[in-house]
Amino acid sequence: MIAFDLEKERAFLQRLKDEDKEAWSIIFKKSVCAVLAGTTKNGFSYRQIVRDRGLNDISVYGMLYNYMVGRGKLDNYLSNKSVQKHSPIIYWMRYYVKMLILDHCKKNESPVSDEIIDNPVSENQDEKLLTDGSRENWQSVETCFSKMWKENPMSAYVYLLKRYDMLRSKEIGTMLGITPENVDTIFHRADKNMKQMLRKEGGMAI
Repeated sequence: MIAFDLEKERAFLQRLKDEDKEAWSIIFKKSVCAVLAGTTKNGFSYRQIVRDRGLNDISVYGMLYNYMVGRGKLDNYLSNKSVQKHSPIIYWMRYYVKMLILDHCKKNESPVSDEIIDNPVSENQDEKLLTDGSRENWQSVETCFSKMWKENPMSAYVYLLKRYDMLRSKEIGTMLGITPENVDTIFHRADKNMKQMLRKEGGMAI
């Protein structure tokens, strides 16, 4: 894995803020296209989900751009200097690509959960909250993740990279400059915290 270069990342972030087309094309390739090439936790292709609802790669990119620039999410990220020290923004963007796709489906009365095969009942009710796609509540997820982000950016980033991008602890550790063991510790605490917040909110994770 290429070592994380903080100075290059900050320069890239400035280009995004300045709405540089080349910088945003990188987000399109490494965030939008990367998500669309993958699947949900239940094995459904994100690209097929998008196509089934009359969307395409460019329209998903437009949704992300409007959300980040039009609604000020990028400014929120830029104001958090501690997070920028540890990991590229492309991973943070991927989280929101997934959220926007599934939220679009829900708002247009064609939720992804319509196609999801029910999971076996989990003996761990907290884990069921995080895996049962038939009852996802994206507003609750965003509320909980935003709260985690404000309270502990490092914890939120590890949670994001491990749960949603499914990176290995060793990869995350190399990226953040910590040991794989520390990654696991941070993730387990963040995971527990997210489950507790979701129970209070009544929501699901992506």
